[in-house]
Amino acid sequence: GKALTVKAFLTALLCKHPVSSGEACGECSACTRDLTGNHPDVVWIAPEKNRKIKIEQIRKAKAALNLKPFESNNNACVIEDAHMMTIEASNALLKVLEELPGESLIILISSKRELLLPTVLSRCSEVRFEGLWVETTMEIIRENSDIGKDDAYLLAFFSEGSPGRALEM
Repeated sequence: GKALTVKAFLTALLCKHPVSSGEACGECSACTRDLTGNHPDVVWIAPEKNRKIKIEQIRKAKAALNLKPFESNNNACVIEDAHMMTIEASNALLKVLEELPGESLIILISSKRELLLPTVLSRCSEVRFEGLWVETTMEIIRENSDIGKDDAYLLAFFSEGSPGRALEM
């Protein structure tokens, strides 16, 4: 659910024509692009299976954040499973956080807060997530896949309210 929430947040932030409630229009190029790899103003870092996030990935993100946004008013970097950063990558990120350029935004996604450097945490605002209700998780699963109602219920139940985990299953 955290990654899906980040995608929705960034889509609303980068949207060219937000509706009056501040939600994304769903039609502009910022809304229709895949934020994990197809938006010019978003760097999405995720570790490969059983691998660490390396300093080179953070350096590339820093370089991208220092560029003027191409399509929107903001640049963003999302680091999924941020607890998988090496110490060197964490220290490089710390420097980026201390000198964040312009209207840039960095979002760290982690289920293991205790594995992040305290100095990194001290420069971030924390948003906590709780598991969703089974019914809500089931709705999200059905909206994002072609899974039937009974299977969606089982996935929602066994994922403990995590739509992301359920969709991976």
